[in-house]
Amino acid sequence: MTANGQADWKAGLAEEYHSRRAKLVSDRESFLKQSHRLKERAEATEAEIRRLDDGAAAFGLPVVAHPQEAGDGDASTAARGGPLFKDVALDLLKATYPQPLRAAEVQRRAESLLARKFHSKTTGMSLYRLSLDDFVERRGWDWFYVPDDERQQRQALRKRPEQQAEDLVDAMTQGPK
Repeated sequence: MTANGQADWKAGLAEEYHSRRAKLVSDRESFLKQSHRLKERAEATEAEIRRLDDGAAAFGLPVVAHPQEAGDGDASTAARGGPLFKDVALDLLKATYPQPLRAAEVQRRAESLLARKFHSKTTGMSLYRLSLDDFVERRGWDWFYVPDDERQQRQALRKRPEQQAEDLVDAMTQGPK
């Protein structure tokens, strides 16, 4: 190849490089502008969500926290990027009390609130674990919230006889309150 041929080849390559680079820089600038507009829209939407939540709270409706508000929760909640599934499931059942929800509906609503998908077994396992501590109860396909007073009664009935005797002795030694 001659010096002229090599120069033409390099000139063509340089032109291609500059052309592609200019296109990529232009695309990046366009994406940054779009990103800025999307960020503004997201912030406006977040403000609208807060106003909606404030209105719901004013009417005494339960308000479920969103993943973006994880800083308000405990360390484990913040580390995971939002509220725990079991807490959201419990809030959903509490909000519909005394009406039940089916596991599929709990999962659908939780996924919508948390804006993420969960494994198909997450709902059933979470509700089962909540039922072990009497927070929820299953009847057939339906899951019900168990109110605090009823939960305390159930837990008292399940105490071992030894524990009941210890509680009785403690109560008797402390005298009237």
